[in-house]
Amino acid sequence: MMQVVSNLIANSIYAMRPGGTLSVSVCDASSEDDGIVLTVEDDGVGIAPKDLPRVFDAFFTTRTTVGTGIGLFVAKQFVEGHGGRISIESSNESKKHGTTLRVFLPLHTAYV
Repeated sequence: MMQVVSNLIANSIYAMRPGGTLSVSVCDASSEDDGIVLTVEDDGVGIAPKDLPRVFDAFFTTRTTVGTGIGLFVAKQFVEGHGGRISIESSNESKKHGTTLRVFLPLHTAYV
């Protein structure tokens, strides 16, 4: 799980300008499923709508200098392998930009 969190934070930092805001939180799931939700949110440049469906694909990247495009793919595989799920919301609009990733882990996984 440390690799997942590290990757999400590194991606956020890379996407932000100096002085940007990064938020990491964990809370109980507010659904019918027992578990926790890890949220990583940034006010970075955001992801273009055309790229959002591909962000969890192996080797997909929008970076030109750093990155292999494997981090989110591995994160998704790890989370789903533990019975969880990962979701992303992002906007690259000039007035409201940034990305939010949520990782749900079921209770039996969250305390392992």
